[in-house]
Amino acid sequence: MQRLPAIAMLMLLAACLLTRGALAQDTVAAPPQPQPRRIVYLNDFELDAADVTLNTGPRQRVGHLLGNILPRGPLLGEPDPAARSRQIVSLMSQSLLADLQHAGADARLLPPGTPVPTAGTLVRGIFLSADEGNRLRRAVIGLQSGQAKLQVAVAVDTLSPDALPAPLYTVTDNAAGKPVPGAIVTMNPYAAAAKFVLDGQDLDAAIKSTAKKITQQVMTPAH
Repeated sequence: MQRLPAIAMLMLLAACLLTRGALAQDTVAAPPQPQPRRIVYLNDFELDAADVTLNTGPRQRVGHLLGNILPRGPLLGEPDPAARSRQIVSLMSQSLLADLQHAGADARLLPPGTPVPTAGTLVRGIFLSADEGNRLRRAVIGLQSGQAKLQVAVAVDTLSPDALPAPLYTVTDNAAGKPVPGAIVTMNPYAAAAKFVLDGQDLDAAIKSTAKKITQQVMTPAH
């Protein structure tokens, strides 16, 4: 009869120890889980080679005359609209990729013709210029730096499996029903595009600066 209280005390002590252990485990903070990187998909901004014009300055006219006598080649310094168009588009894409990745995003360039993903963020755009009436047109860019004052319209879309992003713009067609270089562009209000001005004598530097501004917009949380 005298041993029961001792056994009871031991059981009570064991229960207390188990309870304290359980409480200690509950109060240990779980290690913070790393936040998933934001996935941002990029489409090459639109600029057709047909929308890049050759210069007609004295140097270009001399090159054209020499081209009628000498074989074409790099020595003549003859400009190539298609190559310049690809250079402009590539510079914007690569600048955006680098800036977005530096800002912490998982930025990926979508090859042409790739289906739009159903999750993440999509960044797309088009190079534009304005005529005398301040109407937006597809950009007609001279190959000489600073020849044209350009704009770039950019849309940032949150992707969803339920709906594709709205078309960025519509183009006024010619009589044959085909888009023409410099055709008037009407921005789609449902695309909510922002416009940036590429101003200055150095077009490449303006593109890099604009890419940083676009990155800031993409990475800034919407209120």
